[in-house]
Amino acid sequence: MREQVDSDHHDHHGLRLRRSESWANKAAQFYEQDDHDCALLLYWIALNALYDVESSERGNTPPSRSPTDSRLRRQFLDKLQKLDLNRVLYDTVWRQYSDHTRNILGNRFMYTPFWIDQLLHVDSEHSWEIAMQRENRNAERALREPAETAKLIAITLDRVYVVRCQLAHGSATYKGSVNREQVHTCSHYLHALIPTIGSVFRSNPDADWGPAPYPPVDDS
Repeated sequence: MREQVDSDHHDHHGLRLRRSESWANKAAQFYEQDDHDCALLLYWIALNALYDVESSERGNTPPSRSPTDSRLRRQFLDKLQKLDLNRVLYDTVWRQYSDHTRNILGNRFMYTPFWIDQLLHVDSEHSWEIAMQRENRNAERALREPAETAKLIAITLDRVYVVRCQLAHGSATYKGSVNREQVHTCSHYLHALIPTIGSVFRSNPDADWGPAPYPPVDDS
């Protein structure tokens, strides 16, 4: 039984990795062509391929108890950090690309409560600013502490997710001028982060990453 379990882990690990690398490689091509809209979207797909469990855990869980996408990412990052014995994730987000992280955290257009306020106009005190400052202070502390790398990346990816949604759902113009700063920043950040996440993932085929969604099915 143990051998069968290990084999299943390896199969799902390999499937996730192949899918992710196929998207990441194409994302890198768009990045080199300065097509940051497409690079951002494809890098996000590459990330999704590594952590999503849509057709397995989510499919068998009542909607009210189903894990959110943000929580799935955080669980994935926590596991990844524990396996990252050489601290390559910390080295990437802090020693090499801390400016990109800070630019993302400091941009209000990547913070969901800001947009909720724009939509509903009920936050006369602009409490979203206080919440954003508080979250950013937590992220800044995490930025200096290797043991908090997963937390830092999770917070930052939640902000990138806002831009990803704008693009993926047609709420932005392709190569539009009004959102260039955040698209470029997110593209640069993911260009550094996704290959690093992929390298840690690739090095740990024995870990249980969960069943890959929509596995190939023999239709014979």
